[in-house]
Amino acid sequence: MSSTENPAAAARGARRWPRVSLLGGLVLCLAGEGCNALRTHDEALPPAPTELVVQLRCASLPDYLQPVAVHCWFVAADVEKHQWHRWEVWQKANRGGKSWGHVHRDLWNPDKGVGGGPYSLLKEWRGEDAKRLLAALDASTQYPDRNVYHAWPGPNSNTYVAWVLREARVGADLPPTAIGKDWLGFVGAGASTTRTGVQLETPVVGLKLGLEDGVEAHVGCLTLGVDLWPPALKTPFGRLGFAD
Repeated sequence: MSSTENPAAAARGARRWPRVSLLGGLVLCLAGEGCNALRTHDEALPPAPTELVVQLRCASLPDYLQPVAVHCWFVAADVEKHQWHRWEVWQKANRGGKSWGHVHRDLWNPDKGVGGGPYSLLKEWRGEDAKRLLAALDASTQYPDRNVYHAWPGPNSNTYVAWVLREARVGADLPPTAIGKDWLGFVGAGASTTRTGVQLETPVVGLKLGLEDGVEAHVGCLTLGVDLWPPALKTPFGRLGFAD
């Protein structure tokens, strides 16, 4: 008797498929992690920029926050002066370099981490996208939260990075550990930073759906989600799977 003629066997097969699919997805994500380990994450900038380049970087915070929190910042080329500028929000206002409240330019060396290890290069832009990003960075005096900083739930350094991306109309999916990336006020809704999705957020719970964002649930600003392509799980401890 075939399984189509045996309802019990057919039911067992139907129950088995979700488990097989889940296991297959987990194996695929682990394979992606193996591929990521073979990549070089640090990429030092050349000494003198010869074309407009903007990079998005991140580094882990120190001590007990290292597994669950990263700090993101931009590095942009100043072709006329043949130098690089670092743009970020820092926890204390007016700490050095050129600053507008908590927004700082050149507070630290572009390659310097923030105490939890070396930086990772998340994304790099050239051409028109880099021009729009530079224009948004130059308009940081208009960042609405430049005089406010809250490590949790936001606004913080990652909130500023998300604001720049939206102002420049340039897409990027920030790491799950970039706490503050989804801060849109105590109740807020809008387009995601990838420009392919939408999100509804409060400090307690939030939801994001998008072609490049996948599906994300936010609980206490911690991210849980799934990326369909490239395949990955998004967890409060980082992304498990293939890199963006």
